[in-house]
Amino acid sequence: MRQEKILEYKLLFQQLQQLQQNIHAVGQHLEDLKKIQENIETISSTSSGTETLVPLGSGIFLKAQVKDTTRLIMNVGASICVEKTPLEAVEAVSKQLIEMERLFGQLEEEAERTAEQIQYFKKEMGSLERE
Repeated sequence: MRQEKILEYKLLFQQLQQLQQNIHAVGQHLEDLKKIQENIETISSTSSGTETLVPLGSGIFLKAQVKDTTRLIMNVGASICVEKTPLEAVEAVSKQLIEMERLFGQLEEEAERTAEQIQYFKKEMGSLERE
């Protein structure tokens, strides 16, 4: 009986760790989406011909001039890109934000329930040791 409780406790603890990792990853994705939304709003109010820096990755940038801010190219999944207006792009990102916020909330709730179960097991295992 005690070994089963210990095993269940360990499994719950591992589950909580995985949930915490997922919460962190979804939180990062939320921050990225918010930044993308800000960038779209900023670029849509930028005039054609404005000089900007285009990030290439790892702190490397390319100087470029903005040619057209009325059409953006957006990856919609499976490496498929479509043209969208800034408004359409912001709406698409907003939908993703809503979905990610919902997922974030669900993960937090599940982590809270799992933490409560762990506390219950700690108390139960403590009472088993006293017997």
